[in-house]
Amino acid sequence: MLMPQSPAPSSLLFAALPGALPFAGVTVGAEIHALALGAAYRWALGRRARRTAAAGA
Repeated sequence: MLMPQSPAPSSLLFAALPGALPFAGVTVGAEIHALALGAAYRWALGRRARRTAAAGA
């Protein structure tokens, strides 16, 4: 079972920076994960569509 992950690994890269920059790391990490999740969803949707089209042909 896949477990959802937080943006922590990406944001930890920014943890040692001064001021408000660590909070930017949370935002950047969330954006990276959103892009990866969107790409995985499009890949899975396309794979399902190809499989269904081949079965119905």
